[in-house]
Amino acid sequence: MNKSANGLKIHEKYANISVLIICTTALLRRYSYMEYKLNTTNYRDFKVIEDNKLAGRAYFIPYSKKEKLCAVDFKHERTDSDLVEVLSGEWDFKYYNDISLIPEVFDASGVEFNKIHVPSTWQRTGYEPPVYLNCPYEFDLPNPNVPEHMSAGIYRKTFEVTNSDDVHILSFLGVVPCVDLYVNGIYVGYSEGAHNSAEFDISEFIYEGTNELLAVVHKWCSGTYLECQDMFRENGIFRDVLLYRLPAVYINDYYIRPRKADGKWTMDVEITLEGKLNGCEVGLSLEKDGKVIAGEAVKAERLTYMTFDNLDVTEWNAEIPTVYNAYITLYKNGEELMTLRNITGFKTVEIKGNTFTFNGQVIKFKGVNHHDTNGKTGYVMTFDDYEKDVKLIKEYNGNAIRTSHYPPDPCLIALADTYGLYIVDEADIETHGAFFAPHNDINKISHDLKWAPRYLDRVKRMYYRDRSHPCITMWSLGNEAGGYACQDVCYDYLHETCPEIPTHYEGVIHTKRKAYDVVSDMYPTHAQVERVGMGTQRGKWYKTKPYFLCEYVHAMGFGPGAMEEYWDSFYKYDNLMGGCIWEWADHAVYHADGPYEYTYGGDHGEKKHDGNFCVDGLVHPDRTPSSGALEMQAVYRPVRAKYNRDGSFTFTNTNRFRSSGYITIVRSMTVDGIEGEESERFSLDIAPCKSEKVTFKTKIPVGCDCRMNFEYFDGDAFIAREQVIIKKEHKKVALPTGSKLECKVGRNSAKVSFDGGSVKFDLKAGEIASYKLGEKELINQSPAAHKGFIPNIFRAMLDNDRVIIAKWEKAGYDDIKAIPHSVNFSSAKHSAKFTVDFNLRSKKGVVAKVNLKYTVDAAGCIKVETVFNSKSQQRAAAALPRFGLVFEMPMSFENIEYLGYGPSENMIDFREHTTFGTYRTTVNDMDEFYIKPQDYGVRTGVRKLSITDADGVGLMICNPDRDLSFTARHFTQALMQRSMHRDDLHSENTTAIDIDGFLRGTGTGSCGPDVLPQYTVDGRKELAYSFVIVPIK
Repeated sequence: MNKSANGLKIHEKYANISVLIICTTALLRRYSYMEYKLNTTNYRDFKVIEDNKLAGRAYFIPYSKKEKLCAVDFKHERTDSDLVEVLSGEWDFKYYNDISLIPEVFDASGVEFNKIHVPSTWQRTGYEPPVYLNCPYEFDLPNPNVPEHMSAGIYRKTFEVTNSDDVHILSFLGVVPCVDLYVNGIYVGYSEGAHNSAEFDISEFIYEGTNELLAVVHKWCSGTYLECQDMFRENGIFRDVLLYRLPAVYINDYYIRPRKADGKWTMDVEITLEGKLNGCEVGLSLEKDGKVIAGEAVKAERLTYMTFDNLDVTEWNAEIPTVYNAYITLYKNGEELMTLRNITGFKTVEIKGNTFTFNGQVIKFKGVNHHDTNGKTGYVMTFDDYEKDVKLIKEYNGNAIRTSHYPPDPCLIALADTYGLYIVDEADIETHGAFFAPHNDINKISHDLKWAPRYLDRVKRMYYRDRSHPCITMWSLGNEAGGYACQDVCYDYLHETCPEIPTHYEGVIHTKRKAYDVVSDMYPTHAQVERVGMGTQRGKWYKTKPYFLCEYVHAMGFGPGAMEEYWDSFYKYDNLMGGCIWEWADHAVYHADGPYEYTYGGDHGEKKHDGNFCVDGLVHPDRTPSSGALEMQAVYRPVRAKYNRDGSFTFTNTNRFRSSGYITIVRSMTVDGIEGEESERFSLDIAPCKSEKVTFKTKIPVGCDCRMNFEYFDGDAFIAREQVIIKKEHKKVALPTGSKLECKVGRNSAKVSFDGGSVKFDLKAGEIASYKLGEKELINQSPAAHKGFIPNIFRAMLDNDRVIIAKWEKAGYDDIKAIPHSVNFSSAKHSAKFTVDFNLRSKKGVVAKVNLKYTVDAAGCIKVETVFNSKSQQRAAAALPRFGLVFEMPMSFENIEYLGYGPSENMIDFREHTTFGTYRTTVNDMDEFYIKPQDYGVRTGVRKLSITDADGVGLMICNPDRDLSFTARHFTQALMQRSMHRDDLHSENTTAIDIDGFLRGTGTGSCGPDVLPQYTVDGRKELAYSFVIVPIK
């Protein structure tokens, strides 16, 4: 026997002794109480990234028989396998508020465990209060140190083993932030990286019968420095735990890599096998609807390669997501051992010059940023939760998701494959907290190459897990982590390993690196986007690479504004890729009981928090769409119409792959705000990115306001609605006439009687004290704030006003009182006039002067004219919140009818989702859901407004000299200003009406550009408007 052979024998001898020791120890433990000598250093030892953890690989769920797998849909694939047990469910749990309380030798038999559901987080199960932070770390220590004192949780679960000869792999799909794993009293290994799968081969630690696993999760670890994302900071096992029971020889990994050359498709397959391969074969069958497209079986090698040429397949894209099932089967001596399934699609992604192409077409990302968030369960999302999100995103015309800011549960990737969404797959890397003390440098960690192995580990694991999916369109190296040094290491790896998929990372735009494969940016101004499109933006990288907005139009609160203006530019220039709205869903904590239904940062006793900055989604925590989602649906619509001077309409199909023939268009016409009863249904089969001109036979009436409405449907499913202006006319309402007007002037009041009613002016307060029709009073005699009409220049802060609120407060706008300093009443035979000059005074002095004039006629009509002149500091006055008048009616005046934009709330820069017309609603129905109150519920472009009670009595506001805006609520702006939660709002037994002649748009200033100049109110100029109040008797 040669030396090497002898050495092998010696090695096997000692290996057998090791196995014997482990087995003996296991047997002793099996028949005694479980004691664990716990590792107390892994979580804080910077040298330890992982211990005994398996290498990254594809996520898949194998079955023992292909027939069984084919009978299961992918929703139930994880739960129905006979080779994989989902260990999620009830676990034992022991929470320690300080790790110093955990004994070094943990005797599981002597511990009183609680029960906890896995997956879950400590913060949503009552063990710790939630903490919301945007940027900072929870602790202030120099990296990589973590606090000496912290909480920890110990999880225990038993499981059965029927065949100890099987390979047993334990897979944690998500644990935040780290886990030490023990099985049957023996330490197995360690993992960190919250959103990457952590897998351990536990075969040598188990025995037939009942086995016990113990998982120790610390609150923080060294890896926490890379997980500083804008979200609630939670802890625990928050995704499923899987136990794979595999035969002694098994498929460990695979890579399906389609490629296209000379117009023909080839599919390269690499399969990694483990175990003794004698007598083994591995086969692949590519199938569509039960039909085999290609397939073969070959002799099994450790790395088995297959190539399938000249495939007759349809390419995958987000508009027509054609997928195939690739079944990979392992045989031994002709007997099937296991089969797995991969959702497979055929696509190419290529950057050509400064354009981003998918299957050879320039595409636009109509995207959203998607966090894993659930109001009740926090990080925990079920398959149904993910599917609901995917369906809603598609319903609202989205085509892309950036998985902010980490890889999601694998089921989201499969759903994106199936339903059709481009995925920007993001690594679990964010070091935003490095911007603050004691680091004081956003680049500090990313420029320190000792962190590079941790960065690369997270990127590699993301890549290996998701690389075989057709939806993967770009890789992302993380979010807001500064620097480029560690990212360069990751980019070089991806570029060498997977050159066919581009890589983006926004953080380098602020460094000398500037960009990787695409220029990635956040929240640029509209002007900059236009300059990049035109090629005039400074910086050569803007001219040579595609331009991607990984975040834009921050959807916090009432908004986002000016989204349509971005898309005016996106559609014009091929180098502009579009972007992903921040963000899809509000983050908040749901409470079934208590004072608040939803809470946010600071509501849970947090010493450090970022308030309601987490409440920034297009949909609410329960996935109810906000008006922001409606705006997204309208702006992202696939077909757009334009009116031409020759009377025709041009329809453009913005799809890149799908002709418009599937869309049914329903056309109607609105004349003077009334939508006609006649409608026409038709379809246009317009090729992708092409336009078609259409002329309708409908006669356009003269002398009126005329608009054409187009509603788009896919079958019965609503796609979007748009309205095209043909002619804008401001038609006046014919006013009633009266015959008799009488005036009676007292010391403090003047009463004007007209046909069927009267109006009384308070000569001291400068208000309308009473407005009666018969005996019915239209002005609230017990107002919550003022009877009316009182000048108003402030609003309950919109989230998007964050960018300017400090200036407004400095100018004193937030505590304005309207003080009358000059009042005059005069009358003539057919009219009476009441004039008031107000000083708008704050604690800082007079901010502005407002003149208000009422002219009453014999029919009881009141013409209201008002003029604003600013006295405040110029910078604040240049961006006035509003200029309007507020008054209060009794609460019984509930019914609203108006001519303006609706039916949903809107603003001048936020109304693509609305159309001009006549709408009927109620004050209660105008209420909107915002977790943090703000000045919502606005209707703009208003030319006529009626407010009536159940008897149909009330008043009409009409004939304005400019379009108005209004709100109607049963509480006042003052209550809204001081309310921090929706639950703080309550009826004040009034109907408060705001009538604005000037109202600032919403913009996206919560995190992004302020309101565009054309949508602001310049208070440095004189502002004047008028309207008429008409009694409705």
